[in-house]
Amino acid sequence: MLTYDDPKYIKQAKKVSRSPVVLYFRGKLPDQLGIAAVGARRCTQEAKLAAVQLGEQLAANKIPLISGMAKGIDGYAQTACLKQGGYSLAVLAGGLDKCYPSEHQGLFQALIEQGGVLSAYPPETPHKSKQFIERNALIAAWSKQVIVVQASLKSGALTTADFAIQQGRELYAAPHSIFVKEAQGSNQLLEKRAKIYLGLDSIGLKSEKERNISDVKNGDGSLSEIQKKILTILKENPAEKAKLPLVLNLPEKTILEEIMLLELDGYL
Repeated sequence: MLTYDDPKYIKQAKKVSRSPVVLYFRGKLPDQLGIAAVGARRCTQEAKLAAVQLGEQLAANKIPLISGMAKGIDGYAQTACLKQGGYSLAVLAGGLDKCYPSEHQGLFQALIEQGGVLSAYPPETPHKSKQFIERNALIAAWSKQVIVVQASLKSGALTTADFAIQQGRELYAAPHSIFVKEAQGSNQLLEKRAKIYLGLDSIGLKSEKERNISDVKNGDGSLSEIQKKILTILKENPAEKAKLPLVLNLPEKTILEEIMLLELDGYL
């Protein structure tokens, strides 16, 4: 438990009016406000690249990455950050005794071991839709800057953007084509109130060597034996995904973690 008078409760975070007097966490807490990377669950390849690049570069700059461990932008950014040895904090909308979404069990465990997970809700609290609003408020509260990588008009990331403005955080959004449905929300942020995000230089930080789309699309060639077997099976018959745990005699969460890494590196 993290109480209001605990020195680990960052002063700038608890000053926010919506911040609870008691929080729950596993793993480690950051010692400074981080940078939030948020966005839609369904995103384009370019947005995926931007999320991966942001996660890697925040790791290189030793800046905490704050996000919500959701599918899509959140998961890509946080996985990339941890893979580069960085620190990331995931803010969840339910008790920390269960992983949500369940497909991110591998990321959840990696965050507990290498970063942290935080929630306003005690153990055994189920994840409910109304609680994601408070989750998004906490993401903004624990960040000095919020970057919306890509968001549709109905994306929950837009509520995080609202809280960023309310809490006096700097708000950025990455630009995308006006014809991309998945980016209509983030493009509107640029039109009305967000600063443009074109990389870490946009927020006054040093950018490391940038990845090309082909780097993510084709991967780096360093596949594990499990990953090679998964690719072999799926290339022959993509419909076999549900049978992979049985065919490979491995737990489902292990398969899902490997699939996520393959997707992150562009093999799937």
